[in-house]
Parts: sequence; structure tokens; C-alpha cells
Amino acid sequence: MRAIGGKLKSDYRITKNNVYNNFPWLSPTEQQKRRIEKTAQAILDARALYPKSSFADLYHPRTMPK
Repeated sequence: MRAIGGKLKSDYRITKNNVYNNFPWLSPTEQQKRRIEKTAQAILDARALYPKSSFADLYHPRTMPK
């Protein structure tokens, strides 16, 4: 993010085009792909348990669910 994301004042400016879509993927094996997919789905499932919570609530050390 620091290397390619921009700034607005002193805050980082994040867009899908210049930060998130540029995640460096090597060539994962089929087993690695399945593990990544399983882990990503587990995260989505955990978030779904708290539909009224924001990302800030879910990921802040003091407010995130156990």
C-alpha cells in the first residue's frame, strides 16, 4: 500500500485498481488453491455471523468477537 497507494493529506488513498487488484500471486498448486478458498470462505462465514458489525468492529482488538 505504501509503495503504490496514493495519499490524500496524510491518509492513504486506497482504490481497487492500484492496491487490492495487484496482490502478487505466484503459481499456487491445486492443494494451495483449495486451502486459500477454504480459508477465505471461513472468513466470509465468520463475518456473516455479525451482519450489523462494521469491519472496524470485527477487526479492532477491543471490539472484535472472540
